Amino acid sequence: MTKLRLWIIYFAAISVSMGTAVSAIGRLALYLLALWVIVANLISKAPRNYWPIRPWAERWELITLITVAFMATSIWWSEADSIKSVLSWTRHARLLTIPVIWILVRGRVEARSVLRVFVIAQLFVVVSAWILIWGLPVPWATAFNAKTTFAVFGSYLEQSITSVIIAFILWHQREWIFGGNGRLLAILMALATVIQVLGFLEGRSGYLVFVALASLAIFYELPKRWRWTAVVIPFLTVAVIFIGFKTARDRMVLVKNEVAAYGQHADINSSSGERLIYWQTSLQSIADHPVFGVGSGGWNHEFRRLTGGRFDPNFYNVDNPHQMFLLWAVEGGLVGLALLVSLLLSIYMRSRSLAISDRRSLQSALAALAVAGMTTSTIYGIGFGDYCCMLIGILLCTGHNAGSATTQRALFRA
Repeated sequence: MTKLRLWIIYFAAISVSMGTAVSAIGRLALYLLALWVIVANLISKAPRNYWPIRPWAERWELITLITVAFMATSIWWSEADSIKSVLSWTRHARLLTIPVIWILVRGRVEARSVLRVFVIAQLFVVVSAWILIWGLPVPWATAFNAKTTFAVFGSYLEQSITSVIIAFILWHQREWIFGGNGRLLAILMALATVIQVLGFLEGRSGYLVFVALASLAIFYELPKRWRWTAVVIPFLTVAVIFIGFKTARDRMVLVKNEVAAYGQHADINSSSGERLIYWQTSLQSIADHPVFGVGSGGWNHEFRRLTGGRFDPNFYNVDNPHQMFLLWAVEGGLVGLALLVSLLLSIYMRSRSLAISDRRSLQSALAALAVAGMTTSTIYGIGFGDYCCMLIGILLCTGHNAGSATTQRALFRA
């Protein structure tokens, strides 16, 4: 059973880098495995201490279950049809991947083994993107316009964010990720990944995530007496990007122009313009339904109601505002938003008990999730949502101490 369990976990770890279809299959396999393990454990009457007693602030497992259960409850008052509401909830519920990984992975050694597989799978995407940049064919690339966007399996937006995250995971885990003599390789791969994102990919959210994670990495390395200088680090990082990378600079200037166009004559024919109208109507919806929201799947209904159908019909196909926190506040109200924020904070609190490299990696992953969530619906997205939940789950398992060795052997005896 142990080998099968690990192979399924490895497949799930690889799947999140291979596009939405493969990612969905990996998540399904992971959930079925967790269900089998739990049922087998109940039948065998083995000890079931999945989640040890810890301060409430660190009880991310229970907060996850409460958060997902609340969003399931919101289906009852959702203004969307029942099928759309349930489907929307399943996308919010991918948060369950985090405790599922916690249940399935045994200890720090296994967690690091799974993390290595996760990193190598993402580096396969990075290397494939470099091949596309060099103008060579990549037969396995399934992304739309892969030759021009350099996206391999998903969109350039998602790939730019995931690549930045993996670059900093490589940096924080550089001492062991490629073995005892692989420190330099890890640093070089991280550098090559960052150059790829800033120099060739057009995902502006990826640039924001880079600024956040680079600033955080520099903050970690500063002596304590100099950490007050961290307030200027993001501005210096933006300046370096603006001066050193033309693609990033052009995309940043484009944001400025798009926002100005929206402010002058409400131009929504741009990525920034679309987001601004989504965010504006989301805030209106929150004001109308502040406590419990409009229910799972109800964002599109609210968007149609508040805009009065004045836009082209194709414009209404969107089902989220491209902003994670606004989506949760609209569909779950301030209660749903508070639960989501509580979950992220509880995981942060838990991260403080991990080893330095694991703590910094997990905090970087949380920062990336939060920053990317300002311009995308992060968890709601099939590919990137699975990616984040899988990574956070793996990193949490580096501090796994759920029960004694006897408990763990009993849990997986079947």
